[in-house]
Amino acid sequence: MMRRLRFGVILLALVSSLSPVWAQEQQALILLRREISESWAAAYGNLYAYTPGDDAPTPLTTDQYIAAPALSPDGGMIAYAAVAESTLQEASDGDYSFSPDHANPMDIWLMNTRSHAAIPITHEAAYRSNPVWSPDGNQLAWFTWDGAPNGGSIVVYDRSTGEETTLASGLMMNPNDIGAFTLANVVGWGETIAHIVKQGDDSQRLLMLETAGENGMVRQQVIANTDYLPRIVWAKADGKWWVAFQDMDDQWRMVGSDGVVELTTPPLLQLRGGDGARLKPVSSGWEILPEDGEAVAIPYEGVAVIAPDGEAVAHLREQTAYLWQGGQELVPLLPDEAAEWQILSLLWSPMEWVI
Repeated sequence: MMRRLRFGVILLALVSSLSPVWAQEQQALILLRREISESWAAAYGNLYAYTPGDDAPTPLTTDQYIAAPALSPDGGMIAYAAVAESTLQEASDGDYSFSPDHANPMDIWLMNTRSHAAIPITHEAAYRSNPVWSPDGNQLAWFTWDGAPNGGSIVVYDRSTGEETTLASGLMMNPNDIGAFTLANVVGWGETIAHIVKQGDDSQRLLMLETAGENGMVRQQVIANTDYLPRIVWAKADGKWWVAFQDMDDQWRMVGSDGVVELTTPPLLQLRGGDGARLKPVSSGWEILPEDGEAVAIPYEGVAVIAPDGEAVAHLREQTAYLWQGGQELVPLLPDEAAEWQILSLLWSPMEWVI
């Protein structure tokens, strides 16, 4: 398990070592590998670094309880959630039980992509969602839950001051089949912060979007009537950020101030700056759109990330990692025994959705 280090000294080291030049030079993929077989640990793993062509991935963490890594907009930092150390101690003492039917108290950590030094930025166990970055990379946000149906809050962390601020509270939560509450995830951050919740019974499931602006004002919108959670992203259009989602008929829609608007084409996932290959979501998976050449179909949904030079794409298919590069077929990304690893997430370079 990773020990907590002195916050002030390590934070200064992390911040001072950031560099846009490094972000451009960084080539290694970051992998989240599942290492515990129990059903409650399906979302947890350890972080590894891997550059295509290396003999084996390099371990970055050892505690096995990491989830939801997110790369900063400049590529210099990784934010992730990890099961709180106090919770792990309680479980070791027999005072806490893990279960797939409930969330676990999580801490939020920051890791430098160059030195791989990591520190926790939260210090008391709480039910927290995955962290998301602000577009400028100066802040992080996550969702917390205090145990009540309307007990959710959006917390914003300022990297320059190390302070947390509650942006909005009293937000909705989702009861699951056993009457407990599962933790809603913050889905992204544009001019507002938003999360998605389902409300209603099995015959009419309403998909609600809650957004909180800088003044803390919360707005609720019904964006779909659905029995599943669609693909939903923050996408940039005309210099502004919008929530876009894919419905059951594969039609993409954008949530604006006047309601929900249909899009004539789906948003595209690209490197920040727009160079290199782009990724187009389609009903059966993805299409790779190279700068030169014909589109290449990836006939499976899953995480897809673009190399820093824009000439390769890594993709997850049923928790196995594959690589596409320069017109080749998809081939296993990892060598030898590592090719059979269960990979939960991939990070490679900062990307953004555009409309």
